[in-house]
Amino acid sequence: DANNRTNSDLFKALKGGNNNFGIVTRFDLFAFEATQIWGGVVIYPNATTPAQLQAMKNFGDKIESDPYGSAISIWQYTSQSAATIIVDQCNGDNTGAAREIRCDTTVVNTLDIATGATSSTVTTTVCAGAPGEALCVTTPRSPTVDIVNSVAQCNGSVNAGGSIVRCNVTIVNNVTGAGSLSPATVNQCIGSGQGGGAESTTICAPATAVSGADVTQCNGSGNNGGASGRVTCTVPTSTVTALWPVTINQCNGSANGGGDLVTCTAQITSNILAPAATPTSTVARPSVSTVPPGGSTRNGAPTSPGGLPPTGGSATGFAIALLLVAAGCSALYVSRRGRSRVEI
Repeated sequence: DANNRTNSDLFKALKGGNNNFGIVTRFDLFAFEATQIWGGVVIYPNATTPAQLQAMKNFGDKIESDPYGSAISIWQYTSQSAATIIVDQCNGDNTGAAREIRCDTTVVNTLDIATGATSSTVTTTVCAGAPGEALCVTTPRSPTVDIVNSVAQCNGSVNAGGSIVRCNVTIVNNVTGAGSLSPATVNQCIGSGQGGGAESTTICAPATAVSGADVTQCNGSGNNGGASGRVTCTVPTSTVTALWPVTINQCNGSANGGGDLVTCTAQITSNILAPAATPTSTVARPSVSTVPPGGSTRNGAPTSPGGLPPTGGSATGFAIALLLVAAGCSALYVSRRGRSRVEI
C-alpha cells in the first residue's frame, strides 16, 4: 500500500511520476459529502486559446485566495493530415486519332472546425468517342468522411490529330467556424497553342504563371497547328482557404496532334459559415452564503478568482467529475469544494 501514512514517500512520488515508480494495481477512493460544490466541463474552440491562457493565469495568480479551487486545461487537435483523396479520371487516354473526351467533376467538401467532422460528395461524368458522338456516363459517388483535396483529369490525353478535349471541375468548400478566404492562384496556358495557326491560338482568363498554384490547367496543350482559339481555358473568380487546401490539375499536355481543340474550365468556391446557434438552458443553482477571498458571485453561484464561469454541479451528494475532451476543441474543467480529505 501507498498512502499518506504507509510508504508516504512513494505515495507522494506517484502523484506526479505516473508509472515511473511502479505500476498501480488498485485505487482506494474515499468519497465525501459535498456541502458546497460546483464543477464540470466546458469545451471551447481552439481559436479561443489566448483567452483560455489568460484565464488560467488569472486563476493561478490568485490561487492563495482560493485553496480549494482547481482547474485543468487540455488542448487537443484533430489531425488534418487525413488520407489524400484525389479524383483521377480521363488521364493518358490516347486510343486513337479523331477522338473526343468530355470529363466533368463536381466536388462539395464540408469541414466543421469545432468538431473536426468532414465529408465530401463527388459527382463525375465521363464522355468518350468520336467527335460529336461521345457516349457519357455520370457517376454520383457515395459521400465519404474524407475530404477530396485534389482533382486531376484530362492530362496527357488525345494527342492525335483532329481530337477534342472538353473538361470542367467545380469544387465547393463549406467550412463552419472561424477562417479567412484568399483568391485562388492560377498557372494556365503556358506553352500552349504553339506550332502555327491563326492568332490568337489561345484564349485564357487569366493567363498567369504561378508556381505551385491552386489551379494548374491547359499548359503544354493544343500545339502543332490548328485553328485560332483552339485552346480556350477559364478560371472564373475562385477562393480558397488555408483550413483545407485543394488543387485542380487538368488539361495539361493534351490535344497536341494538330488540328485539336482544348476547352477547359476550373473553379474553386470556398465559404466560411457561422456555427449553428447552440440552444441554452438555465440550470438552478443553490445560493452560496459565503464567497471565497478573491472570488465573486454570479447569479448566486461562485466564480473563481480567474473569472472562470461555473458549469453546473450539486450542493449535496457525492462528487464525481469526468473530464471529456472533444476532437478539435480545448476542454476546461473547473471545480470548487469545501474542506475535505481524499485518500488514494
